[in-house]
Amino acid sequence: MNAKDYLKLGDNYSDEENDDKAIENYSEAIKIEPDNSYAYYCRGNSYFFKKEYNLAIADYDTAIKIEPNKFGAFYFDRAGAYLFKGDKQSAISDIEMAIKIEPQKKEFRDTLEDVKSGKYDIANRSIRNSSLRKSKMSVKKYLLIVLIGCIVGGIIGFLIGKTIGLYIGLFYGIGLGFLLSCMKHDLKLFNEISLKLVGSLIVFLFASILAFIASPFVTIFRLFTRNYKFGW
Repeated sequence: MNAKDYLKLGDNYSDEENDDKAIENYSEAIKIEPDNSYAYYCRGNSYFFKKEYNLAIADYDTAIKIEPNKFGAFYFDRAGAYLFKGDKQSAISDIEMAIKIEPQKKEFRDTLEDVKSGKYDIANRSIRNSSLRKSKMSVKKYLLIVLIGCIVGGIIGFLIGKTIGLYIGLFYGIGLGFLLSCMKHDLKLFNEISLKLVGSLIVFLFASILAFIASPFVTIFRLFTRNYKFGW
């Protein structure tokens, strides 16, 4: 396995909030590529989520040393660790540097105002949400739920004799996917919204094709059971 493979594994474990395993894989990536700033940054995030702020800061320091002017998030997330340690001045300096690197980020500017005004709770929440931790639900899991929704809708349509059931299932799957993705999360789901919507359409098209293929068999089944009436 190469560093990219370990980074991917680390990201997957981070998505699942298994920070210990994420750290383990990021560490393997660092062994292979000791100058990979992203690996240090991601491992720093995992330490951050474990509330091991000194270790997080150490990794953010290394990421910044390797690439000091590439990502404002390196400084911004280190500011979060400083805030949790009670070092307001270091946090302000880091946020200002993050703004200098990425001046278009409104979140950085808003958080700086929060920190300066003493709104620590708001600032900490903003900084924590800035990390690259992805949606708790992967795109694959999301699309699986959409597919299940389509299947459920198809069964409903089959029982009530209306193809609208498939459409009901689609919206059920999409709605359930968004709901589960957003629960107890910072709503960074919307970073993946385009991919998930396109995937939903593909899944729906696939389910529609299956429904079309199955329709002759459904017709035959109904011919044999047309005299049977459900109790409901």
